[in-house]
Amino acid sequence: MASPDHKLVLTAIHASFLAGILSFFALTVTLAPDPGDAPAWTRWSWLVVTAAAVFGVGYARGRLPRAAPPERVRGIAIAMWALAEGSALFGIVCMWMSGSIAPALGASLVSVVLLMLHRPSTLS
Repeated sequence: MASPDHKLVLTAIHASFLAGILSFFALTVTLAPDPGDAPAWTRWSWLVVTAAAVFGVGYARGRLPRAAPPERVRGIAIAMWALAEGSALFGIVCMWMSGSIAPALGASLVSVVLLMLHRPSTLS
């Protein structure tokens, strides 16, 4: 059984990942990048990175046994959340490069869904 401190730490880490994605997305959309001569890969590469994050999170979640020690839960949880956040940040960078909001919106939305599906209360 995980201690209350363990759950508090997981909740704080999870909240910081979620807040980071949402605040960076809001800031980026507010600043509205100017579309320029962007490489074509910026329009589709976020899909590949986001799909890899979805599969990576699913794989990591599958590696988490039911009665895992708190240290293992924490390590796998942080890895899953970092994958989710990384794909959102990549989508936001692609938005800046392409001038299209689609990469940031799509990647951020999938990342927030991943974070909500794998919140601390579902892991222990």
